[in-house]
Amino acid sequence: MYNPNSYVIYEATPRDAGKLWYLEQLTGLPRLRGRVLIGEIQGSLAAGFSLTEDRMVADHRRDTSRLTPLLRSRAQSLRALERTPSQSDRIRAGVRINRSWPSAAEHQDHPNPQGDLGAPRSNARDSSVSREAAHRAPDSLLAFLEGL
Repeated sequence: MYNPNSYVIYEATPRDAGKLWYLEQLTGLPRLRGRVLIGEIQGSLAAGFSLTEDRMVADHRRDTSRLTPLLRSRAQSLRALERTPSQSDRIRAGVRINRSWPSAAEHQDHPNPQGDLGAPRSNARDSSVSREAAHRAPDSLLAFLEGL
C-alpha cells in the first residue's frame, strides 16, 4: 500500500507544456498528447501519463516505481467518472412519471368504484391541500426533474 500523500498528481494545463517538453527531452520518447496527468516527487516532475494515448513516460533517473501505479490508478478513476452518467440523468432514469393522470374534474366525474380509494384524501393536519394541488404534483415533479 502506498501513501497517497507522498506524491502530487494533477491534470496538465497549457501552462504545463514546458514540463511535458522536459519529459520528452529527458526520456527521448515522443511527447504525451491529449489529456495528461503529471506526477511530481518532492516538487519536481517525475512522470506523466496520457489518458488519451494510455501511455506512461517517467524520469529514468528517479525511483518512480510507486508513482506510476498511482498515476494509472488516478487515470482509471477519471475514466470511470467520465463513464458514469450525471446525477440528474440517473434520477430521470429511476423515476417513472405518469403523464396521463386525470385532472381533478375528470377524477370527480369518474370516481373509483371501490369507494374512491385512489382519490387524494384530506389530511386533518394539512387540510389546505386541495384535490387539484394533489393532482398537479406529478407535473411539478416533472418540471423539477427537467430543470436538473
